[in-house]
Amino acid sequence: MDGADPAAAQDRAPGPLAGAGTGLPQVRGHIEALDGVRALAALMVLVFHVAIETGAALAPGVLGALLATGELGVPLFFALSGLLLYRPWARAAFGDTPGPRVRPYLWRRALRVLPAYWLVAVAALLLWSRDHLDSAAVWAQVMTLTYVFDTDPWYVGTGPYGLGQTWSLSVEVTFYALLPLIALLLTRAAVRGRPGPAVRGRRLLVGLALLTAVAVLALLPQYYPEPRPYMYAWLPRCLGMFAVGMALAVLGEWAWREGGRASGAAGADRTADPNRRRSEQDRPTAENSTREGGRASGATGADRTADPNRRRSEQDRPTAENSTREGGRASGAAGADPSADGPVRQLCRTLPRAATLCWLLAGAMYLLAATPAAGPRFVGVDGFWISLVSMATSMGFAFFVIAPVALRPARSGGPPPVRAGGGAWLEVLLGHRVMRYLGRISYGIFLWQFVVLYLWRDFTGQEIFTGSFWLDLVPVAAGTVLLADLTYRFVERPARRWYGAADGRRRKRSAARRARTPVN
Repeated sequence: MDGADPAAAQDRAPGPLAGAGTGLPQVRGHIEALDGVRALAALMVLVFHVAIETGAALAPGVLGALLATGELGVPLFFALSGLLLYRPWARAAFGDTPGPRVRPYLWRRALRVLPAYWLVAVAALLLWSRDHLDSAAVWAQVMTLTYVFDTDPWYVGTGPYGLGQTWSLSVEVTFYALLPLIALLLTRAAVRGRPGPAVRGRRLLVGLALLTAVAVLALLPQYYPEPRPYMYAWLPRCLGMFAVGMALAVLGEWAWREGGRASGAAGADRTADPNRRRSEQDRPTAENSTREGGRASGATGADRTADPNRRRSEQDRPTAENSTREGGRASGAAGADPSADGPVRQLCRTLPRAATLCWLLAGAMYLLAATPAAGPRFVGVDGFWISLVSMATSMGFAFFVIAPVALRPARSGGPPPVRAGGGAWLEVLLGHRVMRYLGRISYGIFLWQFVVLYLWRDFTGQEIFTGSFWLDLVPVAAGTVLLADLTYRFVERPARRWYGAADGRRRKRSAARRARTPVN
């Protein structure tokens, strides 16, 4: 699944990596270890589908249960999308700055998702749905990923033959379309009354908790007064999984603005005093110029650039406030001791250091999801309460896998040694060049796996729920990776350059309009 563009969605701000040397989460630039998480998710889904098709995941015993739980790769994709795509809006909610422009955002998402999907969709329809090729409605449903909303579908299972996994891509696309509205509602609730960062952070997390409550409430019409299995493939049920990643985005941005006290606003928060903020914006200093990238460095009164000695002494002081100035970011809490940890910073520092514990907890969630308490060994769940358990295990698994990676500070010197401690092994594992490569082509792996799987099984003459899991997994994985690599090279990467060029032209037009605007 797409998740988010590793080169574009992980915040494309230029300049030094924010977080290097401060112990605070990296909130800008490309996070290579997240490519490894994306690769893990894609491989889990691939293994799950091969295991289901060969019957290995349906066999009694521990191995079958573990293989059937590979579908937890889907919540990983959802949480990654929530983290990477919501982060610019979370930054705007803390910083009184505009969020991403909606039209360019939607254009980038469409160019990121649709070209490669259309290629695979046409191939699958031509191979296995020839009886429906003359139906304009079928083509429209498949090409727009709206086939999941057909309550009396023409296909069997979760999607057209060869595209059964793309129900989750439809969920992703629906989330992409609604994210600007969700972000707008969260931001308006957070900034009401212009409070400090602590209040804004709490309000954002409460809003995400309400989003999860919507996911729980969405289970009611799915099962009452009668079961509606098609609602399993709709967005509302999955909102809590996206909220996991969105919450991590909030925590990462909040940590940069939290002061030494739990309130996060010792002294006077700049956002709470419009007059003071206006007077400081009018001061033509290098410090204020950093606000154009997002936030000011948090000077408490006098311009630090006016006194070279003072500026030098402050740069030598190893505090988080001065470190944020290097990345062009601010702590946002004037008067607070930036070298001390509030509860949010403590959490953001603790989770990466406790990466081993986090992944053990993720393993516990995986084992719980493998039990009958979380539902049957196939896509879909049989009842309301079992669905709640499945939702909780999916969200817990996604949180504990992604949190120690998403909140890890940047390293300016490359990956650490494996034995460096503090969860360094996880960064080394997920940042390995093989994992990064698989993460780059993970969208193609997600898209092509059923096409390759069915072609292989047709070639070998196997019936459904028969065959050898291992003898199928190796050639299917190899063929899927090959097609994914070609798709990345000749479809995804050119599309990325296309929307990059479109962004450049848009910025030039905007600059030209500003140049023509008369100054009064």
